[in-house]
Amino acid sequence: MPADRTRALEIDRLDQPLLDARAIVLGAPGRDDTPPAPPPAPVVPPVVWEGTVPSDGTGPQRAYYVRLYADGTAHCQCPHFYFRGVLKRDTLFCCKHIRRASTQLFGTERES
Repeated sequence: MPADRTRALEIDRLDQPLLDARAIVLGAPGRDDTPPAPPPAPVVPPVVWEGTVPSDGTGPQRAYYVRLYADGTAHCQCPHFYFRGVLKRDTLFCCKHIRRASTQLFGTERES
């Protein structure tokens, strides 16, 4: 290609402020070298009960680790809870292990 048909690439115009490349990278300090504010800590409700709940033999493990929280939510180690509760972010989803643990602890079954 002939030299007369090419032109220099304009990145920063003189009438605009210079681009600070460090500010683009997450976690890097800006022009005044102040570190970015840390993200807020997630609020985790207190744990009411945690332990293993035996499986009924239909899953890949013999027992699953379940944690019941004070706000009525729960967490289970089983694949069903992972796909429905974690990946779909359904905080009120209850698998059979969570129901079994809450029945043993409170005497009533949790609603899904």
